[in-house]
Amino acid sequence: MSALQGPGPFTVVAPVNTGFEALGRNVLDFVLNAHNQKALQTVLTYHVANGAVFSKDLKDGQMIPTLETESLTVHINGATVKFNDATVLRADIAASNGVIHLIDAVEIPTAFPGLPKLDIVQTAQSVSALSTLVTAVVTANVTADLSMPRGPYTVFAPTNDAFAALPAATLAYLLAHPVELREVLFYHVLDHRVYSEEIKPFGVARTLEGEEIVFIVDGGKVLVNGNATVTTANVDCANGVVHVIDEVLIPKAVGERISQWQAPALPNIVQLAQSVPSLSTLVTAVVAGGLADTLSNTSPLTVFAPNNQAFDRLPNGVLAYLLANPKALDDVLTYHVVSGNVTSSMLKNDEIVPTLQGGNVTIHIAGRLVLVNDAHVIAADNFASNGVVHIIDRVLLPAA
Repeated sequence: MSALQGPGPFTVVAPVNTGFEALGRNVLDFVLNAHNQKALQTVLTYHVANGAVFSKDLKDGQMIPTLETESLTVHINGATVKFNDATVLRADIAASNGVIHLIDAVEIPTAFPGLPKLDIVQTAQSVSALSTLVTAVVTANVTADLSMPRGPYTVFAPTNDAFAALPAATLAYLLAHPVELREVLFYHVLDHRVYSEEIKPFGVARTLEGEEIVFIVDGGKVLVNGNATVTTANVDCANGVVHVIDEVLIPKAVGERISQWQAPALPNIVQLAQSVPSLSTLVTAVVAGGLADTLSNTSPLTVFAPNNQAFDRLPNGVLAYLLANPKALDDVLTYHVVSGNVTSSMLKNDEIVPTLQGGNVTIHIAGRLVLVNDAHVIAADNFASNGVVHIIDRVLLPAA
């Protein structure tokens, strides 16, 4: 206060540090924030009076007008002296332009223009455009975390339209997974009060979720993570400040989990073959040979899958013979199966690959041409939940 550097004289009743701390973190953060300079000036001027009033001049019940215009009331009981409810800890500290009395509490005038009555959750509940956010807060069980006396916080609050703009699957995932929803909500919260004018271009802030958000300030607009625009700034609350934004922020870790959840489950090898019309003869052979269970289990397998034309190329009577003789059919089919996930990029020229049948197949690679024995790979890397399928144009026959 520059006024106190003047000639005076002044009387200052000065709260000690513990007096300020007793205000609570939310109130202290509010009055000490540069955005609320008027509130701080109101509090400070309420502790200053014109003239040098020493303890010997004080009388019980005396009203001392302050620079704030409201008065402090003196209470004297024996050796105890109070200004309003604050007890004098040390009196009559002389200064060149007045006197200081140390007190144990901060006094708040009735005209204090400060701390709002509603906390963050109550404020959101009072705004119809934030009703989806309120529902999310309740669903994630974080109401108590964002209510008084917790805080102070800065909350970037997505509107109902922001939630509605999420992909339907993303919103469904979050509503079905409270832990991830909590992480998303906390990704919108900073653990201190930050007003829009305090946000610096390309500033970075760590959220309660743990990941950071980045700010862009352009033409007076504040953007969070480059996309979410602050549409209403500096809504003061009892335990922080709210900035309304037009997009939901998704932290990277949660985004990855959502992507995995949204990805359709891969079919197993048998189901994959059943979904490909050109592999219908192979499916018939797998069922006839009793290999459906083997090719459906969780062990990773690689299958060189002959298409229907490959079976048509067999000499007359061979397919009928195989379908009528399960053991012979089993030998032929398992000769097309290799243990493990072997993708096309893993194959090497002249590589000898052992099969489940016991024999080996040989890989030949020339440019983009890949052969298994004499069969061309015509469609590689068809992934299944339990392996990979490479479609080939000939049936592989093991040595007798």
